[in-house]
Amino acid sequence: MSIREKNAQALKARFPEMLDRIEKTSAASSIKWNAGALVFEDKHSLHPYGSSDPDRLIESWVRRNPPMRDGMNWVTGFGDGRHIRHLLKGISEIGRLCATESCIGELRTVFEHQDLSDILTDPRFLLSGGTLDQKCFSCLQDQSYREDLEWKSLPFTPIQNRDPNYYADAKTQFGNELFLRKNIYLNRSDHSEGFLATRIINQPYTLKALDLNALKVKFSDLPF
Repeated sequence: MSIREKNAQALKARFPEMLDRIEKTSAASSIKWNAGALVFEDKHSLHPYGSSDPDRLIESWVRRNPPMRDGMNWVTGFGDGRHIRHLLKGISEIGRLCATESCIGELRTVFEHQDLSDILTDPRFLLSGGTLDQKCFSCLQDQSYREDLEWKSLPFTPIQNRDPNYYADAKTQFGNELFLRKNIYLNRSDHSEGFLATRIINQPYTLKALDLNALKVKFSDLPF
């Protein structure tokens, strides 16, 4: 099985929406992979981790931006996965790391040259990117959420500064989507003991409550 096929298999199993976006992109032909750098059509190169000592740069960044061990972490950009691997070292089994990549063409190029199936199959890792629509953060749909779950933004500047407006909007949308998914999950009766307990406690008062339909007749002359 080729590198591309291994990555595609992992994407299909966990992030089918992202696989669909990657396979449909037409930008990959203008981006090449050369010795750890992305080379674009105009011949300029991108070295998101520097050109001399990538691991040292990433370790320094992680020390300044440590992930939440048990929480939800959101990082800007996927790069070639190096900073993702370093961040995952500091995340527990119940913690999560979601990477959002603005350029789907870059993702396709990287997945064609680097075997990243270990990251893609790691249950702690989530992948999103491309157009900021409803499908962008579909990776949040099948997650389990705790009431005390918090999230942290981890801006990886070398990638974020290439498209700051996109990542600013992505951060806002990620926060909103996470808030929505968390509340939907917690308010499902089969996942919320607190929700059921509250219903049981309130039931005697609900049974004795006034019928609002009966009150509607008495206040029919009010202008609202």
